Amino acid sequence: MARAIYLAGSLQNLNLRLENCEAGPVSSPLDAAEIPAPHSFKIQTLKITVRADNSKSTAYNIIHQLHGALSYLLPLVVDISLDRCPFETLYGENGELFPDGSSIKLHIARSLRFETPRADFYASSWSYYSWTRFSSIHHLCFRNCDKLTEYGAKSLANKLLTPGANVDLQSLEFTRCKRVSEECLLNLHDDFGDKLKWTI
Repeated sequence: MARAIYLAGSLQNLNLRLENCEAGPVSSPLDAAEIPAPHSFKIQTLKITVRADNSKSTAYNIIHQLHGALSYLLPLVVDISLDRCPFETLYGENGELFPDGSSIKLHIARSLRFETPRADFYASSWSYYSWTRFSSIHHLCFRNCDKLTEYGAKSLANKLLTPGANVDLQSLEFTRCKRVSEECLLNLHDDFGDKLKWTI
């Protein structure tokens, strides 16, 4: 797959859907000369959909392989959808979020959307992760995240919208997240103003 993507010289929009895949050995390794330099190719959008067996390890292994294959891209918009795998799948051992600065430079991306209907969110652990990876993101959206709780939404807002958070978000949006009530979102809007957006 990586070889085919590297040969697409006019690529502007990349949409990858990985369903019930398992990470395995590379059958046809690339020569060093075939691999583009990291962060060397600008595209408009990168959309990744991963559907796994609700196993964090399986999904993490798949995404780990994507790190290397897509490290040469500089997307303006990143769109990630998870199905049947935990949101924490996207975190590396050092708290970095995929796609992170070591794989896809988010300093050029301005919009990031997560659509994860069945992904679990462990908000109590978010304080340990590095949110500075979001330092250049202006618009962050959680869409159809049915397992995101009100506690999780509050934790995100406090982490990303509080003055001094080292994150320059212009908007944090929750779209049709079933467990987050409008009353909760109205209260968050009182705290953070128009940077907090939502659709019920």
